[in-house]
Order: sequence, then C-alpha cells, then structure tokens
Amino acid sequence: MLIYKKKISVVGMGYIGLPFALLLASQGFIVKGIDINKKKISQIKNGEIILEEEELKSFFKKNYNKKNIEFSENYSISDFFILCLPTPLKKNNTCELNFIFNALKKIVNVLQKNNTIIIESTISIGDLEKLKNFVDKIRPDLINKYKICYVPEKAIPGNTIYEMQNNYRVIGSDLKTFKEVRKIYSKICKKKIIHTSVNEAEATKLIENAFRDNSIAFSNFISENLLKKGISYKKVFEICNLHPRVNILDPSIGVGGHCIPIDPYFLNFKKLNQIDLVDNSRQINDYKTKLIFKRILNFIQFNNKKKICLWGLGYKPGVADLRESPSIKIINKLKKMKIRFYVSDENYNLLKNHEVNIVNPTKALNSFDIHIILNVSQSFIQKKLKNKNYIYAKYLNP
Repeated sequence: MLIYKKKISVVGMGYIGLPFALLLASQGFIVKGIDINKKKISQIKNGEIILEEEELKSFFKKNYNKKNIEFSENYSISDFFILCLPTPLKKNNTCELNFIFNALKKIVNVLQKNNTIIIESTISIGDLEKLKNFVDKIRPDLINKYKICYVPEKAIPGNTIYEMQNNYRVIGSDLKTFKEVRKIYSKICKKKIIHTSVNEAEATKLIENAFRDNSIAFSNFISENLLKKGISYKKVFEICNLHPRVNILDPSIGVGGHCIPIDPYFLNFKKLNQIDLVDNSRQINDYKTKLIFKRILNFIQFNNKKKICLWGLGYKPGVADLRESPSIKIINKLKKMKIRFYVSDENYNLLKNHEVNIVNPTKALNSFDIHIILNVSQSFIQKKLKNKNYIYAKYLNP
C-alpha cells in the first residue's frame, strides 16, 4: 500500500494525459496533472474542459476535483514523472522530440535521487537512450541514481478509459525499474503487463500501428485494382473472408488519427531495404484519399444542380477527432475548387466552431438532395440517413 503515498506527475493534459491522470487519481494515487497551456489548466480546474466521449465526461466530473489530484502549469517534486506529450512527424519523416525535451528541461530542476521518469509518448527505436543522455548531461550528479523507462500508451479515442484498463501494457526497462513501475500500472490495468528491453518496447508500438496501416493498404490496393478489372471487390472480399485465417478489411477513404499514419515512419526501415513495405503502405493509403477526392469532385460536378452534403469530419466513423483526418484533407481540397457543397457531422456540437463551415444535421437532413458518407457511424446512418439518398465516398465509381 506504500505505493499510494508516492506522488505522480502526469505531464501533458491531452487525449492521453488527462484521462490517465484521472484514472490514477480514481485508484487513490496522489496525482498532479501538468500542462504548459494555462487556459487548459484553468478550464480543467473549473470543470469546463470539452470532452467528446460520454464515459470520459462522467469520469472527469467524478474525479477532477478529488483531494488527491491537482492541476498546474508548474512542476514540483514527485516520485514519478509520466510524460504523455505529442511527438509529431517532422518534415523529414522522423520523430519530433522537442515537446519531451522541453518537459525534461523542467523536470530536471526538481528531479531527485530514486525518482522515475516514464515516457508514454510514441518514440522511435533508440529515442529513450537519447532522452536519458539528455537528462544525464544536465544532471550529472544523478547519473545511475534515477530511473527512466518506456511504457507505450494504449488507448483509442472513443473508448479511452476502457482501453487504458483493458489493454495489455509493455514496460521497457531494466528488471528493477520494471518491478517498481508495474506496481503503478497493475492498479489500473486489468490485463497482462509485460517486461521487455527498452528497444523492444519502442518497436512494439510502432509495429502494431504499421501492421494496421499495412492491412488497410492491402484492402485499398486490392479493391482499387479489382475495380479496374470490373470485378466486384465486395463479393470477392466476402468470399475470401470465409477462409478461417483470412480477414481482409473493408477499404477506406484513407487513414487518419494520431497513430497509424504517423508511427510507421518512425520505424525508419527505408535505409535498410530497397523495397520498403511499410513506406509503400503509407503511400497507398495517402493516395487513396487523393483518389476519393477526385471521385467526389467528379460526382459533384456531374450533379451540379443538386445540393450535396458531405458527412463526417473525424478521422474515423463517429469521432470528433480531426487529427490527420482524410475527410478534412478531402474537404480542404474541394474548397480550393470553388464548387458548391456542404458539410455536416453527427458531432455537430463539438465541431460547429471548426474552420470548416458545418451545417446543423437537422437542416442538412431536411434540405439536401444527396448525402455522401465520408466517416459516419453506422448507428447514425441507420437512425438518420437510411431513408435518404446517400452513398459512401469509398464506393463511388472511378
């Protein structure tokens, strides 16, 4: 029970950090949520933060003002520092570590002997060693006196808390650090907690998302080539999936989100291979979005006397998360063409202030002639669009 008396600072109150901090607090840990965005910290303190998921909203209301959790833009002495910060893609397709480096610059000012730094942010293979060397250079007095490890985040927008509790976790570290860090994660994780080397842990997160990207690319590639031959890929896929060891995914309009279109690049296998399967998958899925744009453009131009509405801005059906969204890429390209079209979304209340001019769903359903589905949940389609003239963008003819 002594572990509960340890103080945990969670750095970064975003999609991962905030729910993770709340989850730790709900289990009795002494938690400090840190973010450099003063406005966000103020909103959290006042219970005004905007959250998409209903479960997350109620979880936030229940836990944000507990006595064992506080929120601040300032760092202070803690036993554990857990970094949940963005690591975007740089122009040269490598991992941007500046958000982590900037946080470490502040952590080292309060870092003490026997403290532990946990990186949850997605990083490339070998990056944790860079981060450790960075800390060691600033605080040579603490070399070999603090611990650092990599625990890749496990969550998905739309089901964050459940995923954090019901997904396996990997801790990349030495054995002593693993035993210490496992004490924390075992209180919130119901699944297996695995010990690996740091490099193995770094590889697992990247390969998981590269595999998913590759699976989508295979579906997009095969379906497009079957279309060129005049073959119904729907029927072919349906038959192929009867095989007990085959699971071909439904083709998509492209790939979005903060993981799948980004993480595969961090593997950086291109230098090792003349043919890079990972990079090829990325190109296939990006190209699919460009194809869908062209088909929607042709459709709108052919039906120029009709009022056409595009549905779904999120990177996948039903979510209001716009990061790397293929829908947004398509809409932005169409805007440049100066043609008439409209946009709506089932998450209108969360997205109505976005730079894309979104029409209220009720008005869209009652006023428009044709509805093109980009990314919309099946439940919304069945409830609201089933009696309307709608078509999936991914099924538009070449």
